[in-house]
Amino acid sequence: MTLTTQKKKDTSAPPNFVPHLLVQNVTGSEIGYLQLHADAPKIEIGPIDKKEFKIIKCLFSPENFLFARYSSTFQTTERVYNAMELAQGVANIPLQNLLVPAVEMRALIVSTIKNLQKREVGSFLRFEWMEDRVRMEIVAPF
Repeated sequence: MTLTTQKKKDTSAPPNFVPHLLVQNVTGSEIGYLQLHADAPKIEIGPIDKKEFKIIKCLFSPENFLFARYSSTFQTTERVYNAMELAQGVANIPLQNLLVPAVEMRALIVSTIKNLQKREVGSFLRFEWMEDRVRMEIVAPF
């Protein structure tokens, strides 16, 4: 009897896959970028004072600061909403339904995620929900 072995396709990320967030001043405006590894091109997220960048920064790691190491972790809708609320134009939008704020918070988060998925950066992001918590996974195009 002859055994043949099939070589499994390696789906793991390469060793240099270390995503990080960057900010650059572009014509007077600070723009946020995602970079998958040091030699990869930067992928524009958008202005750092907008909710799209704020949600990525919040879900990038539990520390929620620019130079944090990437760590995909489930975070509550309230925490993500509060991070987005700090963005320009969001703080002045009060929740309409104070009896069910979690539902409205989730709807705003989902709307922001859909906006991100329409952009180039969206093809590298995967979002997962578990009850009232969400996490973002950065997927390598390898």
